[in-house]
Amino acid sequence: MNGKVDFGNLKIVPIDTRDLELSIKEKWLDGTPVGGITHYDLMSFILNTFFTVCEPRISSMYAVNNRDKVRPGVTQDAAMAEKLGVDSAQSMIFRRVHAVIYLSNHEETVTSVAVSWHQLGFTLGIGPNVRVCENGCILDAEHIVSSYTLPYKNLKDRKLPLETIKDTVEGWAKEFHAIDDGGQAFMEKLKGVVLEPKEMMFLFGKLAFDRVASDLGSTIIENPPFAALNQSQLNVAMSQYGVEHFGRTSNNLKSISAWEALNYFNYPLKPVNCDVPLILPQQYAVTKIMQDYLESK
Repeated sequence: MNGKVDFGNLKIVPIDTRDLELSIKEKWLDGTPVGGITHYDLMSFILNTFFTVCEPRISSMYAVNNRDKVRPGVTQDAAMAEKLGVDSAQSMIFRRVHAVIYLSNHEETVTSVAVSWHQLGFTLGIGPNVRVCENGCILDAEHIVSSYTLPYKNLKDRKLPLETIKDTVEGWAKEFHAIDDGGQAFMEKLKGVVLEPKEMMFLFGKLAFDRVASDLGSTIIENPPFAALNQSQLNVAMSQYGVEHFGRTSNNLKSISAWEALNYFNYPLKPVNCDVPLILPQQYAVTKIMQDYLESK
């Protein structure tokens, strides 16, 4: 970091705002940034906006090289690399960046803004985030905005012009304390709800059904659901649940809280296991499934 970014054979590396500032920015011929704003300027806008109501700080930020042959997540300018070094941020274009900005300072769950920047555009979301595992939740469609059309039908109208996105972020800042209180209340509510093993099997079954139906697509199903987790993510979530709650000397699954369950569902939704454009829509989708289930109990 601080101008040195060494990918080596890695897909994901941590970076900071200085790396973003130094990196090459993609621009149109007239000099305007592709997408209307650079990732550095977007991060700066979010931080400066929330500085008026709290003490925002970047918890994590990663550059992701998805190795797309047309527009890879990271591209390097050969001349700049030769002049400044192959690990110099000044020689790189970062097209895929995922960041989490903490806004509150609670011991266990903090309110955060997540930023997903990628080749399609960018998406922002605000909601509770579990410190120990960086699992994020988005509790309401109004708490997610995007510069492009999101793949989840419940979020189709969340594609907004850049200035409207800025206005929305400023609105989140004005409502910060209410959003923070609401997130804390939701997470405390989850802790008080006990899910029996058969309920967990139902929820995993729901996630699996949605994944299969989504893969079949509209040619087979009139309105296919959005897959909150893909198959590999389901495997990760189920493995975590099984290892921690399936007794090693017993065949009995244990009851867990809805808070633990949502953490299992959210666990795979990070850049290492999830396509960057899908992180925030999937976080919203798994939270919506939990919200709907609890309402039906």
